[in-house]
Amino acid sequence: MGRILIFAAFVCSISSLASSQDVDVSEPGVSFKDCADCPTMITLPAGRFIMGTDDQRETYGPAHDQVVLKPLAIAATETTFFQYEACVADGGCAGDKSDHGWGRDAQPVINVSWQDAVDYAAWLSARTGFVY
Repeated sequence: MGRILIFAAFVCSISSLASSQDVDVSEPGVSFKDCADCPTMITLPAGRFIMGTDDQRETYGPAHDQVVLKPLAIAATETTFFQYEACVADGGCAGDKSDHGWGRDAQPVINVSWQDAVDYAAWLSARTGFVY
């Protein structure tokens, strides 16, 4: 079972075989967490779908056929400050990310770089034994 992590505007990698949970993570729609500080993941089936749109928003188009070859799991929400700060506290991620006064805790983490996203995914992978 692969895992995709939505990190603010970033998507981190996939690839793993099974969850540590006592649920069948290959079943579409099942939600699970690989650790207490990990994001809630939701399983998606393999299949075909249309990605993008042909409307006036250039950045979302054109619509095109996309195929997911294997079932995977995707984070239910963007990575939150709470989740990211667990990585900071454990020494896996750089701290001092400003929230610009918008709030922290369950708010999506902002002011992160690509490297911050890579570090967070690596920390989750090391912590859980699954590849994020």
